[in-house]
Amino acid sequence: MMRLLAAALIAALAALAAAPTAAPAQTPSSLVVQIPNEPPGLDVTSNPSTVTAAVAFDNVQEGLIKIDRTGKMVPWLAERWYTTDSKNYTFFLRKGVRFSNGREMKAADVKFALDRAVNPETKHPYRVQYDAVQDVIVKDDYTVTVALKRVDATFLYTMARAG
Repeated sequence: MMRLLAAALIAALAALAAAPTAAPAQTPSSLVVQIPNEPPGLDVTSNPSTVTAAVAFDNVQEGLIKIDRTGKMVPWLAERWYTTDSKNYTFFLRKGVRFSNGREMKAADVKFALDRAVNPETKHPYRVQYDAVQDVIVKDDYTVTVALKRVDATFLYTMARAG
């Protein structure tokens, strides 16, 4: 009886060893994300929808700086920045940052985005956070200065948010 059981076990193991192996895992080419509603678009300045903001922020848009896990502000799309009076902030953009269409991001793009965010005619869901912005000045392709109407303690946090 033991010999018969041992023979059956050996036969089963041999059959398993001869079985074809699973195909190697393939790298997925897309990411599927579940959201409660279809956003009407991905431009947060054209629609106040929180669904649009939830999808667009950090998935489609990024900030000039980021806040790391320790709460420190660190370079992101801007490689560095400075201010001497807490009312005028100059950002030096990282070279080689590309949009999804392959075009390189320039200071004029930052100006365009900020001008839209502060424009009262747009429906930017967080426009009030840009209320202190007075002007956006393009210095060259990779340098932009944001002039504030007044000192705003939250300004750099606003620059850290996408959109």
